[in-house]
Amino acid sequence: MAKITQTITTIPQAGKRGVQVRDDFVESQEAFQDHLTDFTVNELNNFRVQTNAVRDDVNSIRDDTESIKDSTNTIRNSVIVLQQQAQDSENNAYNSAINAQNSYANAQNVADGIANMAYALTQIGVSLSTVEDGDLIMTYQSPVQNLSFNSEQELIIEY
Repeated sequence: MAKITQTITTIPQAGKRGVQVRDDFVESQEAFQDHLTDFTVNELNNFRVQTNAVRDDVNSIRDDTESIKDSTNTIRNSVIVLQQQAQDSENNAYNSAINAQNSYANAQNVADGIANMAYALTQIGVSLSTVEDGDLIMTYQSPVQNLSFNSEQELIIEY
């Protein structure tokens, strides 16, 4: 960054009217004007150039800061979007886990129902009935001994 290094030398005192003798006054006034012309004007011009350089640096830093702020806002907005996506993914995963648990519980209930039905079938005899001369004739067989499925998923009942 530019720096202001210019120093301004002490300006000699200008002559004072009515206090100094005319020649002393003219000498003081000329020395004052010579100093302004030879030193002070150049020093002030140099100071102006250095001040403008500092101003340009400050403006450049301000522009860079604005650009960084804009980039930061863009990144912040992207992070917010990613956070929302992560939250949505977490919610979806949670809902999927709940659905999987519910599906497992339903499958378990169905399996338990099938097992209960299979057990019940093993406890009762399969009956055959006919009607002869108005009488109901029922024949009982032994209870079902085994239920299973073959490779084609057909139910096999063993008595």
